[in-house]
Amino acid sequence: MTKLRNRLVASLALTAVALLSTADAAGEFNGDASFYQVGFGACGKTNDNTQLVAAISHVVFDSVPSASTISNKFCGKKAKVINGKKSVVVTIVDRCASCAKDDISLSPAAYKKIASMDSGKVPVQWKLM
Repeated sequence: MTKLRNRLVASLALTAVALLSTADAAGEFNGDASFYQVGFGACGKTNDNTQLVAAISHVVFDSVPSASTISNKFCGKKAKVINGKKSVVVTIVDRCASCAKDDISLSPAAYKKIASMDSGKVPVQWKLM
């Protein structure tokens, strides 16, 4: 039973690495940006809607094991989000459970820098800095 469990864990780890390898290697992602109501985030801090902050996909956020979410390597990192000729630099402060792998959810202040609030989701490229 232990061998089977070890094989399963190894298989899941390899699958996670394969899913993330292309984006993580370059630190660039092509997905959708949305916006959310900012508050107490997975990184252990309280932020507000006026700050240039973001939540990244749970798939990316959880791709690196850590003792807790507040010690996650993505917490506090900067990311540049680009929508056409508009861009904004945000600080990663949260984990987005509803985001697809390459998506990012922005504070209203950050979202307004790249799109109209009426736009809903917009295609973006975002990259870690």
